[in-house]
Amino acid sequence: MRKNLSAFTLLFLFTALQAQVNRNIPPVSSLVSSEFFTTLAQINLPPFNLQAAIELDKAEAERNEMPKFSRSIFTDITFKNSGTWTVLPNGSRVWRLQITSKDAEALLPYFKKFYLPKGSSFHVYTPDREEMIGAFTNENNPTDGYYATGLIHGETCILEYFEPLEVKDRGEICLNEIGHAYRWVENYFPKKHKAGGSPLSFNQSDVCEVNVNCSEGAAWQNEKRAVACIIVQSNFGQGSCSGTMINNVRQDCTPYLLSAQHCTEGTTTNQYSQWLFYYNFEAPTCSNPSAIGHLGDYFVTGCTKKADSNDNGGDTGSDFLLLQLTNTPPDTFHLYYAGWSAANVASDSGVCIHHPYTDMKKISTYTQATVSDTWNTVAGTHWRTRWAATTNGHGVTEEGSSGSALFNKNKQIIGTLTGGDSYCSTPNAADYFGKLSYHWVSNGTTNNLRLKPWLDPDSTGTISLNGKDAICNATGINRVEENISLRVFPNPSNEVFNLQFDETMEKSVRVFDALGRIIFEKKTNEQNFAIDLSGASKGIYILETQSSLGKAQQKLILK
Repeated sequence: MRKNLSAFTLLFLFTALQAQVNRNIPPVSSLVSSEFFTTLAQINLPPFNLQAAIELDKAEAERNEMPKFSRSIFTDITFKNSGTWTVLPNGSRVWRLQITSKDAEALLPYFKKFYLPKGSSFHVYTPDREEMIGAFTNENNPTDGYYATGLIHGETCILEYFEPLEVKDRGEICLNEIGHAYRWVENYFPKKHKAGGSPLSFNQSDVCEVNVNCSEGAAWQNEKRAVACIIVQSNFGQGSCSGTMINNVRQDCTPYLLSAQHCTEGTTTNQYSQWLFYYNFEAPTCSNPSAIGHLGDYFVTGCTKKADSNDNGGDTGSDFLLLQLTNTPPDTFHLYYAGWSAANVASDSGVCIHHPYTDMKKISTYTQATVSDTWNTVAGTHWRTRWAATTNGHGVTEEGSSGSALFNKNKQIIGTLTGGDSYCSTPNAADYFGKLSYHWVSNGTTNNLRLKPWLDPDSTGTISLNGKDAICNATGINRVEENISLRVFPNPSNEVFNLQFDETMEKSVRVFDALGRIIFEKKTNEQNFAIDLSGASKGIYILETQSSLGKAQQKLILK
C-alpha cells in the first residue's frame, strides 16, 4: 500500500500446501528403505547481500513503492546439471537436491521450466520433513513453463522428483531463481517451533483491525469470498497485495481479479505466471485461532494481465489492475464474483475487505460519504474515505491492503485502494481508492487501459451489476459416467442430503472436502439413504458414487 512508510512487520501465510497439489502422494524417499538414499547432493547459494537489500528497501520506501520481504538469488538448476539420481529396483528413479541460502528466514523457489510427465511427482520439504509442499503432478504443469511452488521456511530445503520408468527423461525443470526472505517471515513463523514455545500468532496486522467474521462482517459473507491475498513476484523481489474476484455482464465465471496497478511494479509478463492467490484465509470467528491449520490451503498459481491504468500507481490515473487467473479456482473454494458500479456517485456507507500485512482477512467500515478527490495530479480519479469505529475495533488499511475493493452499501465495488494515511495510531486519516467509474473508460482509449471492455464485452451499456456465486457449468464438477441414475435433494442443504438411486446393486458412496479428504464413506445396496453433514463447515463438497454401471460426481453445497 502506498502510505507514508515507517517501520513495520509483515505476517506471512505460506505454511500450507497448495489446493491444487495432491497431498495423498508422499515423497517416495519416505516410502522405501533409506539404504537406497545414501547420498544427497547439496548446493550452497552465493551469500545474500543483506546490506544491499536494506538499501533497496530504503530507496523503495522513499518512492512509495510496494515493500518487499524477499529478494531473489538467481540460479540455473536442472535435473541434468544438479542433484542426485537414485534408481529403484523397479527401474523408477528419484532425483533429490538440498539447497541452502545461509540465514534465510524462508526460501521461495521459482521456475522458468516446470514440466512433470504423467505418473511423476515433485515435492519441496525441509530437511526434518516437518514442513512439506506437494505432491505436484502433471496436473500442475503450467502452459508457459513458469511456476512457483510456494514458500518453505528456514534457510534449507530439499527438492525431490519421482519418475516412473515409463516416462524416463521426460520431466524437466529449470529453477532459475530462489527468493531469499530476509525479514518479516521469521516474526510470524519461527524456524523451529519447540515444545513449550508460544503458538503461532496471526496478529501481525495492527490491533485495531477487525476480523471479517466479527459482527461487522455479518452482512458481507458473500463479498468476503471474493477477496484474495496476492503474493507478488517481480524483478525487484517479492511483496503482497489484496485483490477481489469480479463479475462480468455475461456472468460466465471468467476468473477476473481486480487490484491496483502499483502492485505490478517490476513484474514481467512471464512473472505473472508465478503470482500466488490465496483465498478463504480468515479467522473462522471474531477471534484469531491458535493455529493456522488448513486456513492457508486455498491458493492457485498464475495469471495474465488484461488491463491496467499504466499510470505509475495513480500519478495520472486511477491505479487499477485487472488480471485473469490462469486456472479458475475450483468450486471447492466456494468463491464469489463481486458486483460493481461504474456510476460516478458518492457512497454514504460500506466496507473494505482486505489482507493487511498478509494477515487473515479483515473488514474496515465507513459511515460518512466518500468524497471525489485526486491522488496526485488529475482531479476526480479517487474516492477519499475515512473509517469508522465499530463494535470490535476501528478497521483501517495497512501495507498489503493495496488493491482491495471499496464496496458501497449495495455491496458493489466502487474503487480499489491506492494508499493513504490511516493506521491504528491515526484511524481517522483518509485513504484513497481509485474510482471504478474512472477505471471504466477514463485511463486511455485502448482496451488494455480500460475496465469496460472486459466487464461489459458486448457493450450492453450496463453500469452496475450484482455479484454471483462462482458456480458455473463450465467447471465440469458435475459429471455422470455410464448409466448411474442418482438424485440428490435438497441441494443446497443446511445439513442433510437425501440420495435416491434407481438401482439396488451394491455401490460405494464417498464425500470429499476441499482438500480431497474423505469425510463420508459407505458401501450399500440401498436405493434411498441420507448423508448428514451437520458437523462440517459451510462450503462445497464433492459426492462420488461408483458401481458396476460406472461413476458419478456431483457438487454438494452446504449452506
